[in-house]
Amino acid sequence: MNELVRDVLRQTAEIEERRTQSERERLEAERQRVEAATQLEDRRLQAEQERLQALAHAEPDWTEAAARAEQERQQAEREAERQRFEAIAATERDRLQFEAMRAEAAATAERNRAVIEQRRVEAAILT
Repeated sequence: MNELVRDVLRQTAEIEERRTQSERERLEAERQRVEAATQLEDRRLQAEQERLQALAHAEPDWTEAAARAEQERQQAEREAERQRFEAIAATERDRLQFEAMRAEAAATAERNRAVIEQRRVEAAILT
């Protein structure tokens, strides 16, 4: 029976040793994961700091570029508005010219109708 107890104790010790080793490996993996995450966060913070520094140095150029872009946008807007007014004026000129042509055609038609009516009356008198 002593041998059986020693065998159970030995197996228990082996199981406990494997459990302890497994726990050490899990903790090491967790430490490596945390270390990798920390390094990644450090790199992210460094990149953000570099980006902010670059932005601070580039801001005057950016501001000038933004001002130029705004001026160009306003100029394009004024040009588009000018072209719109020119198109409206051209359309109005065309409309007025068409109206004048229509009025002239109506006057010609009225004169022709009057001449035809007069000739009809003259023809009626002669018959």
